Amino acid sequence: MESVNKYQINPSSCKKTVICYLLREFYRLGWATGSGGGISIKESENSIWIAPSGVHKEMVESDDLFEMDLEGNVINTPKNEKLRCSECTPLFLQAYKLRNAGAVLHSHSANALLVTNLFDTEFQCIDFEMIKGIQDHRNTEWCRVPIIPNTENESELTESLKNAMLAYPRSNAVLVRNHGVYIWGPTWEKAKIHAECYEYLFKIVIKSRKLNIPLKTTLGSDPKIKAWMIDENQTTDIDLRNELQHRCVKWQSVEDLRKLGVLLFKLDGTQENEELSKICRERNYKNSDIKEIHAKMDGYENLTKIFATEHLHADEEIRYVLKGSGYFDVRNREDQWVRIQVTKGDLIILPEGIYHRYVPDLTNYILVKRIFQEEPKWTPYNRPSDDHESRAKYTKEFY
Repeated sequence: MESVNKYQINPSSCKKTVICYLLREFYRLGWATGSGGGISIKESENSIWIAPSGVHKEMVESDDLFEMDLEGNVINTPKNEKLRCSECTPLFLQAYKLRNAGAVLHSHSANALLVTNLFDTEFQCIDFEMIKGIQDHRNTEWCRVPIIPNTENESELTESLKNAMLAYPRSNAVLVRNHGVYIWGPTWEKAKIHAECYEYLFKIVIKSRKLNIPLKTTLGSDPKIKAWMIDENQTTDIDLRNELQHRCVKWQSVEDLRKLGVLLFKLDGTQENEELSKICRERNYKNSDIKEIHAKMDGYENLTKIFATEHLHADEEIRYVLKGSGYFDVRNREDQWVRIQVTKGDLIILPEGIYHRYVPDLTNYILVKRIFQEEPKWTPYNRPSDDHESRAKYTKEFY
């Protein structure tokens, strides 16, 4: 086998040569053993090179690569007709389309796999120097990476990986539980740096847990509840569907939400279950219906504008998420916005008289069960643009 030294990384190296070199490095590091892992690099605006699937990655040569466009169509095939295009292709394409990536790397690192069993829905760490190596991050800010469930076939991960990319716009990686990690960057050089930094962070968190060194957590008492203060400076110029978090995230706990009268329950996402029935009996909820909100439905833009208009109700608003995700924003005592992320299985109860709004996230899809105490109805009372007096009255009476 040829020495990896033949493939020197320098500015003049062609993209195909870089892929072969990096694959050998990945194999040496244990990230691409047993034919696992993969790499793709963008050649031009609508052309990418991608390593084949099911082969010894440390033996891949330049003539073994596929050239494809960003729609997944093959432009050039390898000389060896027995080679198959990577199973990662549809996932790589998401990074190119959604993040304008210049390169995407897939690692089967043991550390990436193990760390998915230490966290529930996202990996998180702070105050480690290598966080600064990740684009748009500081070591004093939280590094958060979404974790999605594994599937039997790699291509079946595409939709959940896409949703994770949209839900975590600052992350340059997505972890797959008991599988590995997808990492990207604006260039192959930056993607390589990202891969090395994330690997370091995964390793240091695992080692810290092993040594019983306490690690900070971003969330409140329930790791499945995510709520934060909205950065009001972003709301004017940025799409409300973005996270709108402060760079140093100001998290809200379950107790913070309860003080506002907001209740959250984590169920299994099925339409009928014992816990849901128990809550309905205890709170005298008698009726329900199912609503699906998505970008392809008639009048979607107008409907979401109505939902996103600040309003209140004379009754509780109860929503149980069956599929998809979105945000409920509520006003706190100081008249500031608190954003609550809801995903499958979340049952949220907003009290009567609280100003709030519903905003879809970047996935633009949610399927909810609406639950009512009496007959199904949705009567919003929009807040006037300058409503300080009624807001003050509401604050006094409610709290």
